[in-house]
Amino acid sequence: MRKIIRPTNLALFFAVVLLACGYIVNGALFRDLWFDEALTFLNFVMLPSAGDIYRSYVIPNNQILFSILLKYWLVFQPPGMATDFFMRLLPLLFGVGSLWMIYLWKRFFSRRTVYLIMAALALSLPFEIYSVALRGYMPGLFLLLLCVNIALRFRRTPTPWYAIGYFAAALAALAVLPSNIVALGGIALRLMPLSRLSECRRFGWWFLAAAPLAGAALFYLPILDNVRMVLALKEGWRSNTAAAILFYAAYVLSFLPLIAVSAVHRPGWEKMVKIAGIVLLVLPFFLLRHPAPFPRVFFPYWAVLLLVLADGLNPFLAATRRTWSYPLLAALVVACGLGMQFSRGAWSDWLAKGRGMDDYFYPEYARAEFRPHDTVTMLQEAYGSALPPVYVSFQADFYPMIFYGLLNGVDARAWLFDGPRGRVEKLPRGALAVLSDRPEDLEEFSRRFGVTPVYVGSSGFQRIYRVAD
Repeated sequence: MRKIIRPTNLALFFAVVLLACGYIVNGALFRDLWFDEALTFLNFVMLPSAGDIYRSYVIPNNQILFSILLKYWLVFQPPGMATDFFMRLLPLLFGVGSLWMIYLWKRFFSRRTVYLIMAALALSLPFEIYSVALRGYMPGLFLLLLCVNIALRFRRTPTPWYAIGYFAAALAALAVLPSNIVALGGIALRLMPLSRLSECRRFGWWFLAAAPLAGAALFYLPILDNVRMVLALKEGWRSNTAAAILFYAAYVLSFLPLIAVSAVHRPGWEKMVKIAGIVLLVLPFFLLRHPAPFPRVFFPYWAVLLLVLADGLNPFLAATRRTWSYPLLAALVVACGLGMQFSRGAWSDWLAKGRGMDDYFYPEYARAEFRPHDTVTMLQEAYGSALPPVYVSFQADFYPMIFYGLLNGVDARAWLFDGPRGRVEKLPRGALAVLSDRPEDLEEFSRRFGVTPVYVGSSGFQRIYRVAD
């Protein structure tokens, strides 16, 4: 059997490296910043200190620990390297680290189980999107996978060092995203001995359950008023069911071959309860909150779902180790990754069209027509230092325009937009407008300001207009 497994491992490794690197380098690493990424940099990373970032938790976009890490990461930026490219290297390191965290599971599961899960994750569309995103989702996944590794070791050897390590990792995960407390609850549920509750005390399970609550209190109580204001914001998806469907569909489609064979294994009642509880744990947050949270918020929850997947995949591979099931599964994982790449637009249109920004398949900022940097360059080439005031609509992504304007020497005061500090009430004479290619954006602009804009040109999805005198 080794004559089959070793060549399969080698082929799987090279296929994943070739495809994943191709997807990330060609399609993601050099893409322009989108709204939330540019906002993170302009509103939080540019603050004077880490303390200022911590105290500026006014909107969920400030994923505090990631904003702080990004600020100090920029200290090491080499001269001449593009700022947006260098910043994307930080989440990419966390993406590689996430794969390494899963590799360490070989202590608890077979190598074949670990390799297949690593491959499926690396080839998934969400991994491509968030491994270079200037957001806390990939760091959150890494930290939760670290929590999983520590928790599994803590269960076997409940030492104080593992306890301290778990608390520190959980605290860091919560400092990136407070919603990660749901995943930490999933880890505690996975390790809870339901049929032998008396064992909870023996290996300190109560600590795994209580540590995240203590970490959340330690980190967020000093800024509790800010937290209350953030919770009061009404941001998210209008359709609760659509948000939930997108989240689960992305996970199922990314790991479809492995989920299918794992379903063959019939666990006992205790594991069935845990599987059901973990899979459904995020569902109430989608269905009961109005509007529903953005599905991307729970991407780090994959850390717990992958642990459940390993629980089912491991016995299947053990029972079929003398067959061709492993090479066949490896081929299916690669084929599934390729298939999702070629069909991502169709999945995005079907599952997310008309319901907000797609978070998992083919979001607008991942498409070729998203080129705000080119729009800034076009404006500079046409107007030079005499660039008039430019109004940028929300749908046209005004924060990336400000970011690339700063990189190209454009005064930030040249941009007019509707921000937290108020709406633009009147356009100055001779102003320009950058709108999206959506017809309703132009109609709303004309109606609101009572003007008939003159089309000047376009760059990707953005349209440039001159406001007639």
